[in-house]
Amino acid sequence: MTIHQPLEQRLRRALDVTAQTQVPDEQPVPTAPWASGDIAHRGANRRWLVPLAAIGVTAVVVGIIVASAVRAPTPPSSPNTPPTRTDGLIPGVPTTPAAAGPGPVTLAGADLVVPDGWRAEYSPDRLSGPYTWCLGPQSSCPVMFHRYSPGSTGPVPERPVRGGDMYNVCQQTSPNPLVLKQAHSAILGRRHADYRMWTIECPGGTRTIAQYVISDPPAFELAATTTATGTRLASILAEMDAIAASARLPPTPTGLRLYDQGQVRSARATGDGFDIVLWRYSGSAVRDWVREDIVTPYHIPRSLLPREYTTRRLVGERLIVLTNGADVTQVIVPGG
Repeated sequence: MTIHQPLEQRLRRALDVTAQTQVPDEQPVPTAPWASGDIAHRGANRRWLVPLAAIGVTAVVVGIIVASAVRAPTPPSSPNTPPTRTDGLIPGVPTTPAAAGPGPVTLAGADLVVPDGWRAEYSPDRLSGPYTWCLGPQSSCPVMFHRYSPGSTGPVPERPVRGGDMYNVCQQTSPNPLVLKQAHSAILGRRHADYRMWTIECPGGTRTIAQYVISDPPAFELAATTTATGTRLASILAEMDAIAASARLPPTPTGLRLYDQGQVRSARATGDGFDIVLWRYSGSAVRDWVREDIVTPYHIPRSLLPREYTTRRLVGERLIVLTNGADVTQVIVPGG
């Protein structure tokens, strides 16, 4: 599907998609473990465990994919190397244009096609970091495009990323849970992405959140959140799908995914830690995780694990792995 297909075809496709859930039984999203302060740790010395947002997700098997190398090469140091920027700006990647479209535009190094009747407007206050644009008709923002700055936190595919707070997607307090509608692998700008769609009953009506997330650096997201229903909702989702299909993103260099979660398939002790192969899982707290057939090798320094961990102890363990794109920086056991 492209932007140039008749709107009727795009609407039909989007309505078909929204009518078909890839989740056999829709399950409410469980409350995050820290929302009530009830965080269970395995033992008194597990200070290295940090809770993350817990979202229920059902995955679609996409075939065995072996991800990139264990660690990216470290560039040689040089007295002429500029200091790391603290403002999130990436050298050579501008924050312009302030407004553009419809038609082809370049945003944060990515080439997109803005649909007819839509514009791209620079909106850096919507997410942390300087690279965020609203995409939509004049003075509206049904779709957001964002590039993550190196060293920033996220993205986490298993929770809504638009607005930065999964518990505030209603833009006010809501007693109702998010309900997962779709979860599968997808393509955004010729790169592998995770696609998720949720609904939530907000005080002002049903809100739909749909997003493409790329966790490999350079990391991007294309996300929609709207209270629209019927053909208007179908139109927004169709336009977002068309943007994803026509986009061209910078390729990922040899490096690591910024966020991963899954079960350790194999482990081997090395001089300063362990080389593991992680079998990726989608979902929330361990009881909700569902396996995807994607495996990724990681090197985990021994200092990130308790002393009692051995190769035998690691195999079969379920972990959340955070990296800086080159090395593992934190290891978490979800739920403690």
